[in-house]
Amino acid sequence: MFKKLSYYLPGVGESWLLALLLLAGNFVASALAIVLSLAFASVITPAEFNIYFLPVSYLITMLFPLLFAINRGKKALLRNSIHSSRNIPVDSNNFGKTGWVLSALLLAIMTICASLVMDPLNSIMPEPWEWVKQSLEMLVNAPKAVAIVTTVILAPLLEELLCRGIILRGMLKHTSSFMAIFWSALIFAVIHLNPFQAVPAFLLGILMGWVYYKTGSLKLTILMHFTNNLLSMLISWYFPMASTTDSFKDILPPDTYWAVTGGGALVLILGLVILGNSWKGMNVIRNSRH
Repeated sequence: MFKKLSYYLPGVGESWLLALLLLAGNFVASALAIVLSLAFASVITPAEFNIYFLPVSYLITMLFPLLFAINRGKKALLRNSIHSSRNIPVDSNNFGKTGWVLSALLLAIMTICASLVMDPLNSIMPEPWEWVKQSLEMLVNAPKAVAIVTTVILAPLLEELLCRGIILRGMLKHTSSFMAIFWSALIFAVIHLNPFQAVPAFLLGILMGWVYYKTGSLKLTILMHFTNNLLSMLISWYFPMASTTDSFKDILPPDTYWAVTGGGALVLILGLVILGNSWKGMNVIRNSRH
């Protein structure tokens, strides 16, 4: 699969087409969930069915753009196999001077710090729409196994494959690195279908886009996404006052809150400096062009 995808290098327009295909997949998955929940209403309530159907629904949603990308990659592979290889690997093991372990550790810590730094944005966002609240509450109140599979495992794997491994990698061939990272982060924010989380998702997408641009490592961005989602779920489970629609301000005294936010900003900046020096001159995706 990765070999086929390595030949698929979408531009900005086709990247937005992938986002539209994801939305279409979400519509189909939602319609299927409604039909099946009614069909099994005598066995399980529709609300309970929808909760347990979440991982399947998510897979259906993501299959639409991913299958399209794999098919396009297969066609590109057949066209280019006779001539020259015009592919860019989806993943790499280029971690710079810091190596895999230190890079992974730093990025996990930086992801947590980024969440702290972006928290003030959450506190000033308007109240979410009711349907957004209900969707978030359904995920938070779902059995932990369902939430973990959907949010902590499937989402990091599939969303990083789509947004960084396919969309960003492709756009780096067609536009500047700045615009490629910007557009991929914007698409990443849009496909979450939650305007009240769009700004934090966009900013995190910028950070993960920079990491992927420098290293070409999908493993690192998956780790970052995993860390962010796991942190969010743990807070939702064990700190009900700071649910997915609220802020850390709800559980921390003001002085502590701003001290933690400031400390997170300093650690985040320090991590960027360390990795920036380690990855200086590294542009793995750019250097993979043929």
